[in-house]
Amino acid sequence: MKRSARFTINVGWTFTLATPDDTAFHASRRIGDLAGGPDTWYSLAPDQIDEQFARATALILRIALPYLQRYTSVESIVRSHERGDLTIKQAFGPDRGWQLFHLGFCHAFLGRTNDAVSSLQASFKTIPLNRTNGCNSEKLAPSRKSGASGNNNRELCGDTPQQ
Repeated sequence: MKRSARFTINVGWTFTLATPDDTAFHASRRIGDLAGGPDTWYSLAPDQIDEQFARATALILRIALPYLQRYTSVESIVRSHERGDLTIKQAFGPDRGWQLFHLGFCHAFLGRTNDAVSSLQASFKTIPLNRTNGCNSEKLAPSRKSGASGNNNRELCGDTPQQ
């Protein structure tokens, strides 16, 4: 069976925030979704390539560029999310924990300390305890005073090597 080569267009952004680790958030949407319909796929068949690229270019100019021009700053993204123009997924990506984390840092960036704290606290509540196998993160960090090694960290987390 011969498969046809096709392509679609994802439209999105990446913003890097001034945090200790220069955290960045990303969001993308399919061009068909932006146009109010299903996924839009284009053929790469040699006899259709010019027409397909012309269709894709027209949709980029009509839909994607105006969309991206509306969201050129952290403030415009947060404001649109608050107005309901963008869902949290559309603004900050698919994962609930990262959505709240990035929203919190956006609030901090905008000087909204109370909103930032609230969002960041909510993001921490999305982290399942089993990601660290029930270990307290303080136990995982080596002690600088005692020169603790990774082996000591395993012992603190109940993963003591058998002698």
